Amino acid sequence: MAQAIQISDLTVPVSQTPLDMDFFNTRFTEIGNAINVASARMDAYDSTVNTLVSAGLTQLNTVMGPYLANIQAAAQLGFLTIAATGVSVALTQGNSATFVATSGGPLFTPTVFLLASDNTDATNWGLLQVTEWTVASNTLVANVVYSTKIQASNNWSISANAAVIPVIQALVTLAQNASASAVDAYASVESAISALEGLAAAISAGPVASVCGYTGTVTLITSDIGGLTDALATKASLTALSNGLATTQPSNTLLSSLAGLTLTANQLIYATSSTTLAAASLTTFGASLLALSNATAVLSAIGASPINLLFNAQTGTTYTMLTTDNALAVRCTNGSAITVTLPNNLPVGWNCLVEQGGAGQVAFSAASGATINNHNGQYKIVGQYATVGLYVRSNVDGVSAIYNLSGSTAF
Repeated sequence: MAQAIQISDLTVPVSQTPLDMDFFNTRFTEIGNAINVASARMDAYDSTVNTLVSAGLTQLNTVMGPYLANIQAAAQLGFLTIAATGVSVALTQGNSATFVATSGGPLFTPTVFLLASDNTDATNWGLLQVTEWTVASNTLVANVVYSTKIQASNNWSISANAAVIPVIQALVTLAQNASASAVDAYASVESAISALEGLAAAISAGPVASVCGYTGTVTLITSDIGGLTDALATKASLTALSNGLATTQPSNTLLSSLAGLTLTANQLIYATSSTTLAAASLTTFGASLLALSNATAVLSAIGASPINLLFNAQTGTTYTMLTTDNALAVRCTNGSAITVTLPNNLPVGWNCLVEQGGAGQVAFSAASGATINNHNGQYKIVGQYATVGLYVRSNVDGVSAIYNLSGSTAF
């Protein structure tokens, strides 16, 4: 390190010092050397700063790069959806199914119930109840609550959205049918118990005073009982009776459990295990629902709107969304470009899944008074088999709907 310049080295030591060339050369040389040392230090400082900046940017790219890649992949697929491709899985009701997310996994947060849709067959779908979601391996394990068919596929979409409502409606219908069957079975058993009680009452009445006019010790022959011979002739033979008994219901623990119940008004029988039954109170509202004859009446009673289709297939090049498309999946399959118009009068909360099922690219257009929002300013579907989600986030006056568009969008 160069020695620092002392101020005393630059001053005139005595008043008689000659101001000649040597005087100035000595002092200017010291000043120049000091400037050169300062310049060298600045160059070293700049080099160190550049090295630190480069190292910082490299580290930032290393840490943030994978997160940005995950966010980009999730934006293409939709944050509430994962794709599971390459591994064959069949939905068997009551069994467990395992899916490995091949896209959208890192940012996917499943709800309790999910909809599994076969991308190769729109009629192959089911309702899943999540039992395990492992983020590290993108592995989803779920119990199949309901499935339309047992058909293996290696191209699944797993989503958490309002499309599970039709499945729940189907399960309610199944429960209603099961309840009706239980009521019929109970009525039949109750009739049989009543007959047995009558027989027991007759036996408990005690011995008779006479038989066919005879008292005391009585020995009867067939002719003593009027019409007995003819009556016996009309009865089934022993062989026929044995054959008939062979097809009857044997003793059953469920029937015994049913007979042991003490029932009161407004109660419903249900199974607590494979061999035991119990009774639960049935509210007035629940009883009124069970009395309804069809799904339309049930929806009206609970203040819900009917869902006509799970999928609304559109084959044309134009389509305008309707109120009845709420919670549906609209599939557009035309080979030419398709324009889907979003009206200004749909209510807040209206939502829909839209799929480009054909080669024609789907573009979204806002009707007069309506607005479409997208994070990237993209208002088209990226390509065939891709899906997007729509929902109305605001409509303050009923004719100025604001839509959010997310998922696999493109310019």
